[in-house]
Amino acid sequence: MRIVDANLTHADFMINTVYTLLSSSKPHLVPVYSSLLLLMRNVAPYLTQVSQTTADKLVSLFDIISSPAFIISEPYHVRWLIYLIEVFDYVIHYRAADNPHLIYSMIQARSCFTRLKGFDLDKARAELLALRERKGKSEAA
Repeated sequence: MRIVDANLTHADFMINTVYTLLSSSKPHLVPVYSSLLLLMRNVAPYLTQVSQTTADKLVSLFDIISSPAFIISEPYHVRWLIYLIEVFDYVIHYRAADNPHLIYSMIQARSCFTRLKGFDLDKARAELLALRERKGKSEAA
């Protein structure tokens, strides 16, 4: 992981590290993911001046975790989604004025948040099934 901006905070480093670990998709790290997301949730009320790059990564992580197929693929994914929602909630509630980049990224990605409002279990199952079929075809080829 490379961090090019010298003005990054400890929170930026933590969020970037968690994003890198979660996006690398290493199966042996899955048991640690809940703890990493819980760490972000616990630190969220104290986040200040999160950089634009870090804010975009956090929203991108939320976009991945809030996809309907991802939510229903494993029982613990719902807990991960709750942790991320709480991160955003705490930042908005306690530090909105101190995190304009994160608020801006959230507004730009509002479709990720509104997607949860219209969550449909049947559509999520169909999406998950289609993803698994595509994965099976690509592995067979």
